[in-house]
Amino acid sequence: MLAELLLPDQNVLSLKEVVQENDVLVVTAETKTKEANCPDCGQCSLRVHGRYHRQIADLPCTCYSLLIDLEVRRFKCTNDKCIRRTFTERLPDVVRHYGRRTERLRDNQHHVALHAGGELGHRLIKPLNLTTSADTLLRLVRDGEEQEIHPPRVVGIDDWAFRKGQSYGTIIIDLERQKPIDLLPDRTAGTVSEWLKQYPSIEIISRDRATEYAKAATEGAPQAIQVADRWHLLKNLRDATERFLGRHSRYLKATIPIIENPPENEDDEVEMVPLAPAEQDSLKRRERRLALFEKVRKMHQEGGQSVKLRGNWK
Repeated sequence: MLAELLLPDQNVLSLKEVVQENDVLVVTAETKTKEANCPDCGQCSLRVHGRYHRQIADLPCTCYSLLIDLEVRRFKCTNDKCIRRTFTERLPDVVRHYGRRTERLRDNQHHVALHAGGELGHRLIKPLNLTTSADTLLRLVRDGEEQEIHPPRVVGIDDWAFRKGQSYGTIIIDLERQKPIDLLPDRTAGTVSEWLKQYPSIEIISRDRATEYAKAATEGAPQAIQVADRWHLLKNLRDATERFLGRHSRYLKATIPIIENPPENEDDEVEMVPLAPAEQDSLKRRERRLALFEKVRKMHQEGGQSVKLRGNWK
């Protein structure tokens, strides 16, 4: 029963001893295998050359961290033609070769790293006794196996910043599964088009208004329907509404009722609707621009030189 709770795989490991050292349970175990295959030639060997111990971190047990002191065998290869003379037995379902954590602990840490990243993941797993560094979590993500991409049907294409304002790439999203599929190194039509050609299953492409993406979708997935994403639809609607209101601003002003008898007392003043935070910020920026404009105009009227004027803009 104890072995079932503490060991990652009872089929290949045997429990020898459990010792508590402060808040750590040290589990001494050994392998059950009597033979092993040479990793180079595949020859099965029964000849044990020696033994050594590996210290392997495992999932915690209640409030205790768990460390497995594992005794493994080193076998001698019996194939005279093999270049390898000795080798250690492999336990791929328990721990990787030269690994310092069990596969089940690695899977848990990798899962946290994928969803929370390095620093946040480190803070999340610390109280769970899964402690490892933020750098290790990021390394687990980089070393993780690439997931198979299911043939997408509806994809979204947009740009994303490697470094904001300087270098950009392309992100491709599976909109049905709501998951990123790939990151491309640039925003050129050629790169995106070549990627789209790999997936003839694509039926709908949601993209922004960039000419390069339009060209890429036409060349790389001519069978797909191109649509604008919701954000750009709303932006187009907003821009069109602003242009329309701008052309008819004089009519709008005429519809504003004129107050013939303005209130004499402050208490009788019409209550103003407070501006939203974004509108307040926009108003403040406009006031700063107007103040700067008036300052530059005044300096220009007083005979200020262009170099001095530019210096005062900063």
